[in-house]
Amino acid sequence: MSSPSRELEVQPEALTAFAKASTDRAARFRELHRSFGEGHVPRHAFGVMPASFSLAAAYAEQFEACLQGLADGAEVMADIAEGLDDTAGAYTGTDVANTDMFVPGRPAAPDVIAPGPRSPGTSSPGGTTGPVPA
Repeated sequence: MSSPSRELEVQPEALTAFAKASTDRAARFRELHRSFGEGHVPRHAFGVMPASFSLAAAYAEQFEACLQGLADGAEVMADIAEGLDDTAGAYTGTDVANTDMFVPGRPAAPDVIAPGPRSPGTSSPGGTTGPVPA
């Protein structure tokens, strides 16, 4: 599919493939989150020396930040996949609709636009009748 100016070409199949890769990355992030979470080092493993308390606190802070980063990464990859699938579907749907519009034997579109609820016409008090200029 290309744009009227021919400067942009969209390949819905490529968008769909990238969406699948993003879904796979989201699954990998979730797997890493689970695996990493199982490898937590407990506080007592750092010992009882005074320096061990600050080391354990720094470890806990970094560990939680890593878990959050993996969870965020999984969510972002899933959002990317969903957006790309929607975009590919929109391009494909537009292409199908445009193709259907030019099917041989289909009745031609009317030359006159029917008046809407806010345009002057028979339904508006004091309005005029007749075709709405295009």
